Amino acid sequence: MSLAMRLCALLLFANSCFAEIHNKAWWNNTVVVLDLVPNHTSDKHVWFQKALQGNKKYKNYYVWADGKNKDAQTPPNNWISVFSDSAWTYVESQKQWYLHQFDYRQPELNFYNPDVQEEMKVSHRKAFIKISNSSKYLFLVFQLPKFTSASY
Repeated sequence: MSLAMRLCALLLFANSCFAEIHNKAWWNNTVVVLDLVPNHTSDKHVWFQKALQGNKKYKNYYVWADGKNKDAQTPPNNWISVFSDSAWTYVESQKQWYLHQFDYRQPELNFYNPDVQEEMKVSHRKAFIKISNSSKYLFLVFQLPKFTSASY
């Protein structure tokens, strides 16, 4: 799959790009595989924006922690993200750090929170039904994050 097709697939329902790829694949008797990694949202997502405004429900949708020295200079631990240095970004308004395994603009969801688990079940079920009802061949591969401890 070309980079352009991958980028279009990432935009799944944002525009008609995915529908075009899906249609071409269908006519060419090609299998479409979507690899959905629901471990984070954008920092522009409404949930994260509400978290930044102090909404406790949505703050608990993400992984937050106090700094190791209870300050703005020392992250909770020495975890490194894939795309930058620390896997933690400090938010002054919250006086805490949030976790991002990749880019700082992709805060990690807190899958220990049952509300997050339910949101993911509902949203991905809707996506699967919408796609599979119009699909000849389509496989969805979900990669849920695995946390081994809550020691952040």
